[in-house]
Amino acid sequence: MRLFFAVELDEAVRRATSRIASDLARALAAAGGADVSWIRPGNMHLTVRFLGETAPDRARDLAAAFAAPLAAPPFELRFSGVGTFPPRGPARVIWVGIEAGHEQLAAVHGEVEGRLRALGIAPEDRPFRAHLTLGRVRTRLGPGAAKAIAGTAAAGVPPCTARELTLFESRLSPHGATYVALARTPLGPAHEDRR
Repeated sequence: MRLFFAVELDEAVRRATSRIASDLARALAAAGGADVSWIRPGNMHLTVRFLGETAPDRARDLAAAFAAPLAAPPFELRFSGVGTFPPRGPARVIWVGIEAGHEQLAAVHGEVEGRLRALGIAPEDRPFRAHLTLGRVRTRLGPGAAKAIAGTAAAGVPPCTARELTLFESRLSPHGATYVALARTPLGPAHEDRR
């Protein structure tokens, strides 16, 4: 099982970021083209921790370890700017940045790492960088494509509230990945009103 933890986004955010991806795909085509695997709107999310291949019994342990709410309270997310990773070298990911909520996402990530450590899972060996992936670049971007990405704004993406963390299984097929929610962990105290 290929697993990851993520914060799900509401429908308005997914629609708006999907429009940005479509506009960007047209701009890249006009700039000479680029081979990008664009994320389907229903799959857009904020990855908090990627686990990768995991045994099914380990997935049950993870769901149990994340049954209790996280200490981090719900928080607002706002989005801004479009860019690429890594910062140096050929781009591999096109993303929308987080304008507000980055520190709270980092706190959620830290809490996730703590619960994973208790299960004997080693922490990630790279710093956490919150972002919304729009697409994965499969070939080197030309100068025109890089300029088109740098000139794209994340205008029109509404804010949303992060209320829970979801453990997903990523099921791969020739038609792309399908994400199946295995468990959800609320943010904040168990008694908090979630309406």
